[in-house]
Amino acid sequence: MSKIRLTPNASGTGTVTLTVPSTSTDRTVTLPDETGTVLTTESTVPPKVPAFNVNITSTAGFSTQTKVPFNTVVFDTDSWFDTTNNRYVPQQAGYYFFSSIVNTSGSNSPVYGQINIRKSGTVFAERFISISNNQFNSVHVTGIIDLNGSTDYVETFAQYNTTRFFRNGMPTQMTGFLIRTL
Repeated sequence: MSKIRLTPNASGTGTVTLTVPSTSTDRTVTLPDETGTVLTTESTVPPKVPAFNVNITSTAGFSTQTKVPFNTVVFDTDSWFDTTNNRYVPQQAGYYFFSSIVNTSGSNSPVYGQINIRKSGTVFAERFISISNNQFNSVHVTGIIDLNGSTDYVETFAQYNTTRFFRNGMPTQMTGFLIRTL
């Protein structure tokens, strides 16, 4: 059986009070088996949450449905972005916010295109673009996706009606972070 040990701070003079609610129902508080600080509704320290930002340095041309080749990790707090397969593979189940921006250049002819965020290969969020006589364009799509923390993954795809080129200087990027656990 585990024990509870209260260790007072030798220089502290305040009293710590644990208050239980007025209830007829048994309640259990489970602490994780790790050392750390318990956060409360009054805590000023933000919790650690997985987050990442990736972009590309490629100026490759494409027109067909193409997975965006993210090859530069700006930051990845938990190293869950797979640069080999260009996808985010979180190892914690939860609801995640994702944002993808694709910046391209090409001819001044009318442009029709789309980008989408896919969850495990299935389109989850999608954005279309239709512009006339503009050499440069930017398309942005966002979504909140529930992920199982083991086999789910998230990718970004783009497609246009004419050959477009990823732009340097205007980063094509994907960003995401955990909103809350499941």
